[in-house]
Amino acid sequence: MRLPALLALAVLSLAGCKSHDMPEEIASIFVEASPTVGGSLKQEVRLPVSGLPITVMTRALVPAEQILGTQPVMAGEPDLRQEFLLVQLDRKAAIDVMNYTHSGIGRHFVLVINENAVGMMPIDQPVTDGNLLFHVEQKGMSNSEAVRELSRRMNVSALKIQKIREAERDAIHDEFEEQVGQMVSGVVTRVEGATATVSLGATEAILPRSEQIPGESYHANERIRATIFEVRKVGSRVKIILSRIRPQLVQRLFEQEI
Repeated sequence: MRLPALLALAVLSLAGCKSHDMPEEIASIFVEASPTVGGSLKQEVRLPVSGLPITVMTRALVPAEQILGTQPVMAGEPDLRQEFLLVQLDRKAAIDVMNYTHSGIGRHFVLVINENAVGMMPIDQPVTDGNLLFHVEQKGMSNSEAVRELSRRMNVSALKIQKIREAERDAIHDEFEEQVGQMVSGVVTRVEGATATVSLGATEAILPRSEQIPGESYHANERIRATIFEVRKVGSRVKIILSRIRPQLVQRLFEQEI
């Protein structure tokens, strides 16, 4: 698991993070690989105390930036209750997990910190929310100690990652807010319903039906020109709305012609 962790740290370094702001640990959630998956797409990990081996996909289903936080919880039958680590996911990760569990019954989610597996969760029924309950292990610690120590460490890292994402969001917001009314060129990445999502390079924008020229249609990989109509912060993201019907577009196109 070393490669995903190092790649994540490298990305955060490139984002301009100071060393003391960088999370020391990157927690991600992987899924148990199907027996039919090719060898290059899977690898074996082991839990630190039980030594239980489990083969997982090499790509995380839930990367570190989609983990919101954790907390210890008690669960289980009355005579078998023990502490588990509750991992809370953001909306996108929750949807991905819910979709996966419909076909992943009988497999496991595996919690990995950096390159080390620290916990697992059996998929015995479809997940219906963004909360996952992991049995976790740490050498030299009781069940309760392991849960509380991992929760503390993961929450510290999650807070640092959240601050990094907020700084990135603010930088993107400021950059594109200055361009409101300006013309940009982008590539359509997908069309859902009547809304086109357009790549502007470092980020994406949307072209809603209300800002489209009547009768026009858009297709993936098509390059289009539009003006930036609105820029606003939405949670940890920036929503950029494009327009092809505002007078500024005609004005910018005319300026280019002369």
